[in-house]
Amino acid sequence: MYVSALFAFECLEGVVRTCPECSKKKLPLGALIVHLNDAHHWTRERIAAWVADPDVPHDESHAHH
Repeated sequence: MYVSALFAFECLEGVVRTCPECSKKKLPLGALIVHLNDAHHWTRERIAAWVADPDVPHDESHAHH
């Protein structure tokens, strides 16, 4: 359990992705999660779905819930 939890936190800083909304930001995953919520008003559920599979198109109908 400890190893998987450690990996979960490590990926927040060690994985860098580009913002799927504005493509202007390239940030560590943890900072990008905050950016998606603050700047683009993504819900936790929408962010979780994107983190789980970033290649799945995001559903715009959930953008402002």
